Amino acid sequence: MPRKLVWSTLTVLLAHFALLESVLGASIHGGQASSFNGAAVAASRLPLYFESNQGQTAGDVRFLARAGGYTAFLTGQETVLLYHNGMPGQKPGRDALVRMRLAGSRESSVIEGSGRLPGVVNYLIGDDPSKWHTRIPTYGDVDREQVYPGVDLTYRANGKELEFDFHIAPGASPDPIRMTYSGPSKLHLNVAGDLILDTDAGPVSFLKPFAYQEVDSKRVPIAARYALLPGGEVGFQMGEYDRSRPLVIDPTVGPSVYYSTYLGSGDGDTFTSIAVDAAGEAFICGDTYATNYPTGAQPGYSPYLSTFPGNYAINFIPAGFVTALNSTGTGIIYSTYIAGDSASSSVGVALNGIAVDPTGFAFVGGQTDDHTFPTMKAFQSAIPNSRTQ
Repeated sequence: MPRKLVWSTLTVLLAHFALLESVLGASIHGGQASSFNGAAVAASRLPLYFESNQGQTAGDVRFLARAGGYTAFLTGQETVLLYHNGMPGQKPGRDALVRMRLAGSRESSVIEGSGRLPGVVNYLIGDDPSKWHTRIPTYGDVDREQVYPGVDLTYRANGKELEFDFHIAPGASPDPIRMTYSGPSKLHLNVAGDLILDTDAGPVSFLKPFAYQEVDSKRVPIAARYALLPGGEVGFQMGEYDRSRPLVIDPTVGPSVYYSTYLGSGDGDTFTSIAVDAAGEAFICGDTYATNYPTGAQPGYSPYLSTFPGNYAINFIPAGFVTALNSTGTGIIYSTYIAGDSASSSVGVALNGIAVDPTGFAFVGGQTDDHTFPTMKAFQSAIPNSRTQ
């Protein structure tokens, strides 16, 4: 692709981001959830990073980050999470605004970016360069010092996930840590220990905290769970740990359920492996005895084998299958049987492993005794000695 075309594409994309953030900045102060556009969908597929606020959003925001399905705004006193319309886990046509504050924390705690990243962000709005915001630095972490006595807080970018770690110094206590939330109608814990915030747009979750201490360069897990406190506050209940060593408590922001769906025929389907690509599309393989396992494809794709092999049906032996679901679980990208059609096969095809490369190609492995199993440019095109491979 010509270099000039690449630059133009990035400029247009960043201009869309800038427009989005100008809307978000107004929504934080007005309490109204903004609409979400396609540019932010593209941004949500990138690894999360923090950008310094240099005038591109509301003035009290120090850093902002775009994660999968939400934008996080970090101020000196609170974390604002805007969950966007149309993203996984949210009801159609709704946004959710959740504010998290640390009750009783030090208002003057320092907030700084750390782990400087090589990339920069440019906001190009309109045709007046004086109103543009360019070369905005990006970071992997944001640190708030001494939010409580002996307690620092670090926001971390972990792939597409937003994590926030409480670092408790030796001799300090995690007991003062108390989080309050505005926006949800109800707080509760699920059976996994995740903190669930019910909002008008759907459930938002903070995953069960993981706590640990470093001992001889190894992380030693410490039992930890959320504690629901009077007045709607949330703290941590800790197991036994060495108070002479630093302690880290690590919750993660995430969805309660991105999606959940039935898949299959209801007649002898076995799902053995799953892989997910960078866009969140799920690739599933297994084997089935069913002639009505769902096959087909969206435009631009076609199944390799859309019908169950006739001899496999007669001999009642399984065929393999590969199914690709879109990132929201609402549709099939493609779904196909993989099998030969040998009347002498007694095992059929069983697929038990799948991987996907960065371009979306799926690679599967399994077993078969079918000498008519399809091969192409094969290292080994025939079954040796008629044995199962």
